[in-house]
Amino acid sequence: MEIDITAITALGMALTPVVAQYLKVPKKLRSFLAVILITLLNMGNAWLYGDDNLLAASKEGIIAGLMAVGIYSTGKNAIEQTQQRRRKL
Repeated sequence: MEIDITAITALGMALTPVVAQYLKVPKKLRSFLAVILITLLNMGNAWLYGDDNLLAASKEGIIAGLMAVGIYSTGKNAIEQTQQRRRKL
């Protein structure tokens, strides 16, 4: 019973600020850290549950990480844009 990629993505996104602060990663590079972290978590999940195809797990992790970072970035940019418009009024 493997852990679903959705749960791995959520865990990776939640752990990113903690790991970034520990490793002193600049804010502009945290999205790369999130992708790497999600990829490693997915590969670890595949290895733990006996899936021999780590290449497929790494590809799936990269795709999930890029999607998560993109969705987060889009939401963040929309909020910032809304706040800027409110300040102008």
